[in-house]
Parts: sequence; C-alpha cells; structure tokens
Amino acid sequence: MRSVVPTGSLSCSTRTCDRGVPKNLVCLDLSGKRLWEAEFPEPGKPDYYYEIGSRQPLVAYSLSSYDVELDPETGAILSKEFTK
Repeated sequence: MRSVVPTGSLSCSTRTCDRGVPKNLVCLDLSGKRLWEAEFPEPGKPDYYYEIGSRQPLVAYSLSSYDVELDPETGAILSKEFTK
C-alpha cells in the first residue's frame, strides 16, 4: 500500500499499480476486507490515483489531472474536476 487514509470505520488507500492491477484506490473495513475499488474519472481510459487529498470529503487526485470526490461508503464518483 502506498498511502492509507482512515475515514471513520474504513481505510482508503492507494497502492502501487502493477500491470495486473487495473485499479489502485481501494477501501477496506477495519478487518481488512476489501469493500470497493474506485473507478477512474474517464471510463475505459487507463489512469492512476496518486494521492488522497482529503478525507472529508473523500477526494483523490488522478494522473490524468482530475480531482475526484468519492462516496466513502460505495466508492462511486460524486464529482470530478479537470484541473490541468
């Protein structure tokens, strides 16, 4: 795991991307069970979350220059802003 950010009773973390790992932002419960993997801001295009910028709201930064707000319970994208 690259970085871990506690969000209440959950932990969200980015991990180093390997060729076999299509998504790198995951959320785990306190027992370590994977609850969700975050989708990328542009469906069908390869990307990478390199940092979790905020816990409340849960915001992650993507290599494709999006700031993405995620629902901490489901991993769904609530909003995204292109910042380049």
